[in-house]
Amino acid sequence: MEKNYSVGYDVAEDLTHGIKAHSVIVADFVYPQDAEDFIVKCMPQENQKRFFVEAKFNKERIYPVK
Repeated sequence: MEKNYSVGYDVAEDLTHGIKAHSVIVADFVYPQDAEDFIVKCMPQENQKRFFVEAKFNKERIYPVK
């Protein structure tokens, strides 16, 4: 099965250290629910709001944790 959903987070630009704004993908999944579960079960609660699920076929981002 093709992995169509990614979990990632955004990195803010920091010109002092020469870092450009970008996104980091940390995991890929077949089903969106598995990606959401990964965020909820594997990321510390205080950081969960930073993570998103991105559908590879349309680049739509979902921020599942409120």
